[in-house]
Amino acid sequence: MKGLLLMVVLAFSVSASAQRLKVHSDPDTLATAQVTPDLKGHLYEAGVSIRRATNYDLLSWGLAAVSVISYSNAKNDDDKRMGAVCAVFAVAVKVVSINYRYKSGIELKLAAGSVSVSF
Repeated sequence: MKGLLLMVVLAFSVSASAQRLKVHSDPDTLATAQVTPDLKGHLYEAGVSIRRATNYDLLSWGLAAVSVISYSNAKNDDDKRMGAVCAVFAVAVKVVSINYRYKSGIELKLAAGSVSVSF
């Protein structure tokens, strides 16, 4: 049961990654991205950091769900150990997500200092 659950979570994450790669490999998108290479400013980096933070946050929620399900359906110590390992990984991935959110905040502060608006 736990193996099936892990395979479903893994298949879902691989499917999401494949869809994202398919979107980014669109020739029209690549052509517009190559025309404007100067977009790698602070706002772009903040967006990349937020996207990574969101992906890691979703991964941590998935690992937490696997941990709870695995630990609640444990029949022996090995199953409980697997639930504990998933919980540790969920906490570690959540810390990485918080780090990326912090980095995006720094990039937004830098972008706010370099952008001026005039009327």
